[in-house]
Amino acid sequence: MLALNVPQQTDFPALGQTIAGKYELVRLLGRGETSAVWAAKHVSLGETFALKVLTLPAGVPQAEAQARFQEQAQLSAALSKKTRHVVSVTDHGEDGGWPYVVMELLEGETLETRIGRGPMDPAETADIVGQVARALTVAHAMNAFHGNLVPANIFLCKDEDGRTLVKLLDFGLVRPGEKAEAEAPDVDADTPGDGVQQFAATTSPYASPEQMRAERGLDYRVDLWALVVIGYRCLTGTFPWGGDSPEETVVAVCTHQWIPARERKPNLPYMVEAFFARGFSPELDDRFKSAKELAATLRAGFPHTERAAGGRAAFASRPSFDDEIGVPPRDKASATVKAAAEPPKSAPIEAATPKSPPPPPPPIAAEKPAAVAETPVALPKAPSTPPSAIVRASAAPPSRGRWVGFAVALAVALVAVIAVWATQQN
Repeated sequence: MLALNVPQQTDFPALGQTIAGKYELVRLLGRGETSAVWAAKHVSLGETFALKVLTLPAGVPQAEAQARFQEQAQLSAALSKKTRHVVSVTDHGEDGGWPYVVMELLEGETLETRIGRGPMDPAETADIVGQVARALTVAHAMNAFHGNLVPANIFLCKDEDGRTLVKLLDFGLVRPGEKAEAEAPDVDADTPGDGVQQFAATTSPYASPEQMRAERGLDYRVDLWALVVIGYRCLTGTFPWGGDSPEETVVAVCTHQWIPARERKPNLPYMVEAFFARGFSPELDDRFKSAKELAATLRAGFPHTERAAGGRAAFASRPSFDDEIGVPPRDKASATVKAAAEPPKSAPIEAATPKSPPPPPPPIAAEKPAAVAETPVALPKAPSTPPSAIVRASAAPPSRGRWVGFAVALAVALVAVIAVWATQQN
């Protein structure tokens, strides 16, 4: 790659200067060690963009810096096509020895600024961590990872419905030999990609122990460690490590001496401590396997998150994790779990009641006495009243009139028997 004569730190572009004949610099947004970001107005479209210009301090290899700068632009452009949680790149080029990248201009604040106003509630924290995890899931599936995930690189803006929309900045690490545009594997896999990268030793409080020791073979899991630290800061307002100096931070991280979150904020649920215990596990293989798993575990630690103050606004109508990153439908096992969780449907009351009473049993012929065998007996007709009515009638107590008739008949029969007996005596 042809190296450009990149200007040094003192040669920043000036306000009002036009880059590439179409981007007028109207406001300086920020300046770092190797770049400056301007608000630039497109002279023909009239739209304002964010224009990032590469500037280098003395002693920095120009060819290496230029290659990394272009890599960041290409990767951000590829990722922003797959997820809205990465700032989009619309143009890039070089003018007057200044390599530049044109990005969408975001309105809002960085997560670092938001944390500076104090700890965040569980709903806001889970929402932001979940959106960052969406971007990481797509990047990790493309064998790319951020490597410098800090609150200053997480931008909070608003979507069309006024809800918080997270955008990641400065995505620029990709596995050597792989193109960022390569077809991504299944983004729902637990081990997305096998990208590796060599890092220089660092004392960043967001770096994993492996990064601080500059171990070889580091992969996407450096982003997961950093996201756990970010979640801790969001909830408590401070870092999980004790000490004030970078050296003390390195010792605390590498010896896994993190301060329980409930010591900083006692009203947090106990389940959250299990989340941090896993995220800061001494063994790399015992930590979270994917960004999606990390976000789901944190949200499970707050069972009432959606009902918390502001929680409904944060989560209502939010697209699901799988819907946003295009994961195919779940397998039958998930459907079975969902069906088992649904309450059983109650059968209608009418179903337990027969529509019509069962037919009465056939009459049983009783033996007739020999004295009356020749006399035809008229059998009563079958009652027209349903059997249930007959049962109710038979169960009802007899009326007073029926008792009087029965007594009269009994008296007449008794008188007849006495008359017959008297006649036989005579």
